[in-house]
Amino acid sequence: MFKPCILFAIVLLASATSAQQKDADGWTVVAQRSTGNLNFYRNWADYKAGFSDQAEEFFIGLENLHQMTSSEPHELSIVLEDFDGQTRTANYAEFLINGEDDGYRLAVLTNYTGDAGNSLYWHRRMRFTTYDRKNDGSMAMYNCADIAMGGWWYDNCSYSNLFGLYMNGELETRNARKGMYWEMFRGIQYSLKSMKMMVRPAAANAKASKTICAAADRLRLPIACGNGTDGNSTTERWIGVLNRTDGNLNFYRDWQEYKLGFGDLSNEFFIGLESLHNMTANQTHELLINLQDFNGSSRYAHYDNFKVGNENSSYTLESLGNYTGNAGDSLVYHLGMKFTTYDRDNDRSEHNCAVERMGAWWYNWCNNSNLFGMYLKSDYNATIGVRGITWWDWRGPYYSYKKVQILSQPYPSSCPWAGIYTLQVPGVSAFPALCDVSLAGDGWLVIARRFDGHENFYRNWTQYEAGFGELTGEFFIGLDRLHAITASQPHELYVYLEDFEGGSRYAHYDDFLIGNATELYNMQALGAYSGDAGDSLRYQEHMNFTTYDKDHSTGKRKCGILRLGAWWYNDCAHSNLFGLYLGGDYAMDFDYKGMFWIDWRGTEYSYKSIQMMVRPKRHCSKL
Repeated sequence: MFKPCILFAIVLLASATSAQQKDADGWTVVAQRSTGNLNFYRNWADYKAGFSDQAEEFFIGLENLHQMTSSEPHELSIVLEDFDGQTRTANYAEFLINGEDDGYRLAVLTNYTGDAGNSLYWHRRMRFTTYDRKNDGSMAMYNCADIAMGGWWYDNCSYSNLFGLYMNGELETRNARKGMYWEMFRGIQYSLKSMKMMVRPAAANAKASKTICAAADRLRLPIACGNGTDGNSTTERWIGVLNRTDGNLNFYRDWQEYKLGFGDLSNEFFIGLESLHNMTANQTHELLINLQDFNGSSRYAHYDNFKVGNENSSYTLESLGNYTGNAGDSLVYHLGMKFTTYDRDNDRSEHNCAVERMGAWWYNWCNNSNLFGMYLKSDYNATIGVRGITWWDWRGPYYSYKKVQILSQPYPSSCPWAGIYTLQVPGVSAFPALCDVSLAGDGWLVIARRFDGHENFYRNWTQYEAGFGELTGEFFIGLDRLHAITASQPHELYVYLEDFEGGSRYAHYDDFLIGNATELYNMQALGAYSGDAGDSLRYQEHMNFTTYDKDHSTGKRKCGILRLGAWWYNDCAHSNLFGLYLGGDYAMDFDYKGMFWIDWRGTEYSYKSIQMMVRPKRHCSKL
C-alpha cells in the first residue's frame, strides 16, 4: 500500500523538479521516467495513489491528478527524449482528469502545439486502464494494459504509452507497442530514453482562447471553431447551442427571440429553436452539456440521440437517447415536452413555469433543470425560488452554475478512428459500428468478423438482412446497412484471413458496391484486386445474396444448404467466409462447407479468423 509520507515526498519531488526547470512558470511534474529503475506495470490501487523510487522516477497518482486539474483549468506539457539526444514536446492548452467514479477519464484535451506530434489525441475521453481494471475501448477479448504492458488511457489500444516498459530504444517487432513510446515521434517500435509530464494552471490567455463551433454554414450563422485539433487538421465539429459564462446576457425572453436565437457568438448566446430543429431534423445528433460550478469543478451530461421538433410542435424535445456522464440525468424528466416561454405556456403546471422559474425551457412541471434561468451567484436563498441556472442531479435546486455550455454534433458517416462509434448514413437509422486501424490503416468499418466460432452464421434471410452478433465478438453488420453504406459513396473492400499456423493474407478490392433489397443485395461491383490471398471473390461478383431459405444461386443446386452458409453464391463459390467454423484442415465430407478462400488454402481448410472491412475511397488518412 502506498504510504502518505511517500505521497508527500512525491509532491515535494514534483515541485522541486519543476522549480529547477520552470520555477517562474508554475509547472508541477506529475510523471517522470529516465532510468527504468521503477516498475510502471502496476495495478489500479498503485496508479490511484501514486508511486516512486524516491529518486528520479515517479507518478504522482490519478487521484492527485484529478484533484489538481479539476480545481481550476490546467494545461499539460510533455517532454520526450530519445537515445540519440533528440527532444520533442507536446503541449495542450486544456487538460482535465475526471474522478475515480468516472474511471479517471481523460475528459478534456484541447489545442495541441509542439513538435512531438499529437499522439495523445486518440486517447481523449478514455478512462484509465490497468491490468486489473479494464476500461479501454478494445474488444472484450483482451485488456490493452496486458497488451501494452503498462497503464494508460487506452482506446484500442494505444498511440502513446508513456507508462509502458522501459526498453532502451529500437524494439523487435514482437515488442511493438509495449515500450515507452510516442507514435508520432519515433514510432511504435522505439522506447524512449526519458519522458516528463507536467501540468500548471492555465494561463489567462489560454482560458480565453477556447472557442466552439457556434453554428453550421447551412444555418447561415458564423462558425467559431478552435477546440479539438489533433495537430493534423482534424477538428471535432461540435456546434455551440448555448453558452453562458458571466450573466451579461438576459435569457428571460419571449417566444420569438427563442425561436430566432440571440446573443453574441463570441460570448453568451443561444443558437435559436428553429436552427436547433433544422440541425437535428434530418441527421441524428448527440448532445453534450458541460457545467462548471463556482469552485471550478466541472461535470457533463451526454445524450446519444438528440432531436427537437418544428414550430408546429412547439419545438418539442422529441428525443434524447441514452445518457452518460457524471452530472446526473436532469433532462430526461422533460423528454417529450414542448418549449415554454413567459408569453407561451406549454408546460403541465397550472402556473407558467417560465414565469415561475424566470427562464424558458422544455418544462414538464417546473423541476429538475433550467439552463436558461437567472444568472445567480452560486448558492442562493430559497426565498428567491428555484430560479437559477439549475441542474438538480448535481448541486440541487438552489445552486446556480457559473458556466454552462450546450453542444451538439451529427454522427459521422464513416469511421473516424479505432473503436466503437455511432455512424449515420442515408437510408438507415444511426447504428453502432466497429472501426479498425490495426490491419490496413485507419478509416476501416468492420462489416463481418469471425475468430472463434461461437456465433452461428448458418442463418436465414431475415437475420442476414438485419445483421446479428455483438461488436465485441463475432458479427455481421447486415445486408441492409451494407447496401446503405456502399451506396452512400464509393467504397473499397478489405478481406483479412488468418490460418491456424499463424499465417495471414489479405485481398483488397477498390470499388465495392452492394445493391438494395429489391436487387437481392447483389454484389454489383468489386473493382480491381490487389493482395496476397488471391482473388477468390471475383467468381461471386454480380451475384445475388443467398441464404438457406432464399436461394438466388445460378445453378440447379441450393448453394445455401449445400455449402451450409450464406454468401453471394454463383454455382456455388470460390469463397465461403460465412460457412462453418471448422478449425483448419477438415475431411472431404465437409469439402466446400468451411470458411474457405480457395486461392490460399483451398476448399478443405477453414480459417482461424476472418475480417471484412469497407471504407470510403475518398478517405483521408490520419496516419
